[in-house]
Order: sequence, then structure tokens, then C-alpha cells
Amino acid sequence: VDARNPLYSPSGARSSSERQFIAPAGSFVGAAPRLGHMAPAFTSRARRGQGRPQGPLPMSALRARLVTEAAAEVPEWALYLPAGLRPEGVPPIVAPKPVEATPVAKHRSAGDLPARSDQLEACQESEGSVAGRVWSLSQDPHGCRRVQHELDAAETDAQREAIARELHGRALAASHCPHANHVLQKIIVTLRPRAVQFIVDELAAASIRELARHKYGCRIVQRLMEQCAPSQVADIQSELLEDICGLTVHPYGTFVMQAILRHGGPQHRAAVSRALRGNFRKLSAEPSSCAVLGTLLETAGEEEGEELASALVCDDGLLPFMASIRHGASAVIRALELLRRADREAALMKLASELAVLRDSRHGQELVDYVEAHAAKLLSVAACAGA
Repeated sequence: VDARNPLYSPSGARSSSERQFIAPAGSFVGAAPRLGHMAPAFTSRARRGQGRPQGPLPMSALRARLVTEAAAEVPEWALYLPAGLRPEGVPPIVAPKPVEATPVAKHRSAGDLPARSDQLEACQESEGSVAGRVWSLSQDPHGCRRVQHELDAAETDAQREAIARELHGRALAASHCPHANHVLQKIIVTLRPRAVQFIVDELAAASIRELARHKYGCRIVQRLMEQCAPSQVADIQSELLEDICGLTVHPYGTFVMQAILRHGGPQHRAAVSRALRGNFRKLSAEPSSCAVLGTLLETAGEEEGEELASALVCDDGLLPFMASIRHGASAVIRALELLRRADREAALMKLASELAVLRDSRHGQELVDYVEAHAAKLLSVAACAGA
């Protein structure tokens, strides 16, 4: 280091106060243009990698620079010097106080949105009753919740019927609406069956088969099957049973067919069984039809279920194929449980030879677990009998 350079001084010349604060090495390379006549020599040596001091720069360099530039403007870095070396009139840097969280920020940290029930209560208090506005509110995502809340909160059937009366003539439109269909379902569930006859009549006048295939309309048909008296929906069921196979394979119609099987009579289940029995191979390739078949096996009587399960087992290769389809494995398991013991054991041993294929399928593991558990029991019983 050049001893004549006022920016540096031998380490022995440093005072104790200077040794307490050491500036990082290379701190002044970027500020070299402010050094006046010494800047060119310093920056040229810095660019060549020569003359750079080893280790941190001494505090005396900062003091010398302040003395050299006393007449000039005080640099910004002087604010960060210790109190003993900071020029007069230069205030120290004060760390800003942390900003306290506002009530809004605290509210958002707890949850961005209030509870749905709180929204409904506030909306109800500010806007009053839904009377006279049921249809307009039902078509709105928030308004439909208000109407459903009013139906649940109504104390008498007369109050609920007054709300439902405003949808007379609009049942078909409401069943196609992504929001109003929820109001229509709530009306069917909360009102007495005779009070929802207007919904049955309006939908029966339209194409009920097309409604059963609709994303939202199928929900209305299902609620009618669940809540209405058999005499109210008899005509609707008859029309739907004319297209059993078409609805069975449809992604939305399948739910309607399952509702008929669960809430219809024996004659409805017999009609579905006859339609499906002659098309097992074709229908088993669709997940929706496998779901209908599983529901049919679940709701069928003992004798009818055994006949249906025997027909499935007799079709060679059908059970492993069905088990590889979504909803198919549960239907196959239900069919095995409906068989007589000898027939079930024969079917299990036959399926045991197909386990490798079932393991490779996405949905076949459920049947694999069932077959392995029951096949192990059969082998143990056979071993005991042989002994």
C-alpha cells in the first residue's frame, strides 16, 4: 500500500476507536470518482488487481475521506458511521418501527371470507323477505342460497308453499339452471308430495328422457323419485323405462336409472333386468352401465339376484373384463355373493387364474383382494378335508 495515500494508514497508526469499526474490503471501488486526484490511481490499480489492500479497509480511510471532502456534500454512507466518527450535523439512521396489522389484515389472516351462514343472515337482514323475488333470486348464485335458507327457516308448510308458488310455470327452466335447480330440489325435499305436483306436471309435459340426460335436470328427476308417491311419478317412470339401455350408458342418465331401481317397485327392477340381461357384453364396457348393474344386483330379490348373477358368471371372460372397468369390480363382487356356495367357489377358482390380468388393470385390485381372501379359505378347507 502506498504510504503517501491519505486513504490508508499503517495498522499500527490506528486508534482503538478506529479498530472497532472496519469497512468491508472494496467498499470504495464503486465510489472512486469522488476521490478527486487519487481516483485514477486507485481505480486503475483496482482494475488490474494490484494495490488492493488485503483484508478489510481501516476506519482511518473513512475518516480521511470525510476530511478530504469536508467542503463537499456529506456522502450518504456517513449516516451509518458510529457516533464518534460521524460528522457534526449528520443524524444517525433510525430503524423504522414495524407497522401493526390493521383490522382488515387480521381478518384476512383468520379467513378471507366469512361463513356462508353469516353471509345469508346479513343479506337477509339488509334486503328483507324473498317474497315476490323468488325466481330472480333463484337464478343468482347467492340469491339461490337465500331462497333455500328461507325454505329451511319457514315455520309452516303454508310459508314454504308460498315460496314455491312463485316458481309455477318455471319448473322446466329452473331444472336447466345451474343455480335454480338447487332451489327446485329444496322445494321437493321440504314440501309435502302433493305440494310439488306442479313440478311433476310441468316436467312430464316436456321430454323427460332429455331431462334425465341433462347435467342439472337429472338431479330433479332423482329427487322426484325419492320424495314423491309412486302414483305421482308412475307416468315419468314408464316413459324412462322405454329407454333403459340408452339411459344406462349415459353419464347423467345412469343416476336416474339407479334412482328408479332404489325407489321403484319390483316391476321396474324386472324391466331393467330383462333389458340388461341380453346386453351384458355390450353394456359392461361402460362404467355408467356397470354402476346400474351393481345397483340392480344390490336391490334385486334373492331369487332374481341369483338368476342375474348366474347369467353373468356363465358368460365366459365377462367377470374379469367387468372388473377392469370403473364400478365393475363392486358389481362382480356383489354377483359372487349372490351365487350359491358351489357356484361361487367355482367362479372364485376360475378368477384366481386371471389375477395377473386384474392386477395390471386400474380398477381390478378390489376384486383381486376379494378373490385372494376367499381363495385362501377354500385352499385351507380343501387341505383340512384331504387330511
